[in-house]
Amino acid sequence: MEMRLMIETEAPADGLSRHSTIAAGGRYWTLSDPLDISGTLPRYACASYVWGNERLPNPVHPSIMMSDRTLPTFAAVARHAPECAIWIDAFCVPVEPSKKRPTLESLGFIFSRADCVVAVLASESLAAVREMGATVAEISCENPPADLSRRPLDTLDADLWIRSVWTYQEVVNNPSVLWFASTVEDDAAIVGLDVLKAVGGYMLAYTNLSPQHADIHYRNVLDFEILLADWQMGPFTRRSAFLIMSGVDNRTFLEPANYFYSMIGALTTTPSSRTTDPTAEGLAERFMELCEEKGDYSFIFSARQRDARPGLRWRPLPGILRPVLTWHSWGEGQPGRRVEGGVLLENVAVFTPVPAEEHDGDAFWSWARVFVERWIYQFAEGEDRAALTLGALKDHVGFIGTGPMLLTERGAFYAQDRLPAGDISICVSIGVRWTFGAPGIVKSNCNGEISYTPGVFVGDVRSQVAVSSDFVLQ
Repeated sequence: MEMRLMIETEAPADGLSRHSTIAAGGRYWTLSDPLDISGTLPRYACASYVWGNERLPNPVHPSIMMSDRTLPTFAAVARHAPECAIWIDAFCVPVEPSKKRPTLESLGFIFSRADCVVAVLASESLAAVREMGATVAEISCENPPADLSRRPLDTLDADLWIRSVWTYQEVVNNPSVLWFASTVEDDAAIVGLDVLKAVGGYMLAYTNLSPQHADIHYRNVLDFEILLADWQMGPFTRRSAFLIMSGVDNRTFLEPANYFYSMIGALTTTPSSRTTDPTAEGLAERFMELCEEKGDYSFIFSARQRDARPGLRWRPLPGILRPVLTWHSWGEGQPGRRVEGGVLLENVAVFTPVPAEEHDGDAFWSWARVFVERWIYQFAEGEDRAALTLGALKDHVGFIGTGPMLLTERGAFYAQDRLPAGDISICVSIGVRWTFGAPGIVKSNCNGEISYTPGVFVGDVRSQVAVSSDFVLQ
């Protein structure tokens, strides 16, 4: 990677801006020489913003264009981090492909070392956050007024910054100070923790009024709240690959490479010295390689079709790695290691399907009920609870699986795809969980032909309840 910063410089003697020099807020800035990342870096702030569609000539790199938002964003960062050098993508990412690609793979390093990150939103969005904060200070979020306004939620949900795939890694990697600002000169910035309190409190209040409407119509705001919570927890926990896949799943990107650069940046803060094939397949391979190096195999719980190569049939095909279910999870990952002919998963619960009469419906419902009743208020007495749960997963959480429902003694597994006939074992993660269950994978053995299908398990997989086992995927 190549690390450069925009640093303050003297004004041009002739009063004219020199090549590679920009002016912002009465100060002048130029691009530094490459810095030694093994030594002490200057104090710097990172700019987090979205480019939009409009382009302008780039004063630092004349061979490429920049966003029309780059200079206003730069000025906003300079105002709110006056003592810092500045890292901003349009100026600090090298142009040469051999340097650009490893730098983009090293965004986790760049943002994790920053003194602060300044996220630049639309001024209307910042005003919406202030309105949320003022409202939360005056109401009971547990028992909110029936006329609670949807206006600030509508405004924030439409903001391009909170929808962007880049946003995820730019926020979660910053261990220091996070500011939210706008390009309006006299608009005061808001510290990240205050934004979390405002948005989280307002979403809690609105969810208590209308959980269905909040989850479906304000999914971007919900993802924003989860992102800020992940940022707060980052210094205390290790972020699983599955959590990262979920964190970027609903976000927008123009190029598949951007999706993977954000995921790689969220996964590792180690600088990259290599140039990865910039195709979706090449970057997906790089992401999975990094996961395996960290001993986290939770990426296998992607909804993507499995690889057909011998010894890799447990592994998703390289490509966009959408999770089997996009819902907030916790846990440090799915531990495992490569063994001859496959991979050994550690700390998993292993189940076999049982007939309906051996399924403990009450034990299952004790986990599924709160989850289902979030969206479904009325259901008929005696209605199939496992089928009801599948309906909630599909209609309200975005599960798109088409496979069978497999009952276990105290839970239910919903397969992503159809299963071949044969012996079936259900492997469920204990290290990565949702409030109602955990992701898992089914192993099917049809006359010696092994295949794997991911899915969603609803039931109790707490470490103190589930029997922890090892499980080999071939």
